[in-house]
Amino acid sequence: MQGAAMDSAHAHPAVQPRRLAGRRFALPKPLVATVAATLATAWIFPALSHQWQDRQKAKELTAGLVSQMGSHTSEALVTSSFLTNNRFPSSSDSSRPGFNQEVFNRLDLEWRTSSAEIEAQLQAYYPNAVVEEWRDYSALVWGTYRLITDNKSARPGTVKRLRELFGGGVPGWYIDKMEQPWMERTDPKARAAYFYVSQAVLARRTVVIDEMLSSRPEGFSTRPGDLLRDLIPGL
Repeated sequence: MQGAAMDSAHAHPAVQPRRLAGRRFALPKPLVATVAATLATAWIFPALSHQWQDRQKAKELTAGLVSQMGSHTSEALVTSSFLTNNRFPSSSDSSRPGFNQEVFNRLDLEWRTSSAEIEAQLQAYYPNAVVEEWRDYSALVWGTYRLITDNKSARPGTVKRLRELFGGGVPGWYIDKMEQPWMERTDPKARAAYFYVSQAVLARRTVVIDEMLSSRPEGFSTRPGDLLRDLIPGL
């Protein structure tokens, strides 16, 4: 009788809720999979896609700037070397070769414009160290191609900078030849010296490019920390 009473007590409705309350509540596996897939689709995948797109944009920005630096410095310094060797019709007499002032003026304008545009892009995306490297190099290019004119105001500073940068890599007499204007007199050695000096300046652009490549452009999600901020805005 007592056993029957105990069975009856276990079966009593008042006892059942207490037994159910002690059980762990488990979500159905299909529901868990659905929630995980929804989170991945709506939260994780977009962040990963955004970072991948930003990495491509950052690479394109850097590659574009490298291309601009290469093409504009080459154009300025190679054209100036052509001018020293009378590769254009003379401004004073187009029937014979000589120094062409119009070509030089165009070279000067294009360099000032392109170098300013490059600096603006560097200021927008890169650390100040990269900007300063470009400013220094841009001023060096400007001073170098002005050596082929009779201008004397910027010459001492440019020659001093050339000695500082290339004193051990360029024969000293090449730079010595840059101390005085030579275009109005026949001095083949000065023309040859300018070619080698301008080539050294041209090769110097790799310093700026290396500085830029070692930096990360700002405004793009490219690092693991950026991905975390994409996943948790405001972090």
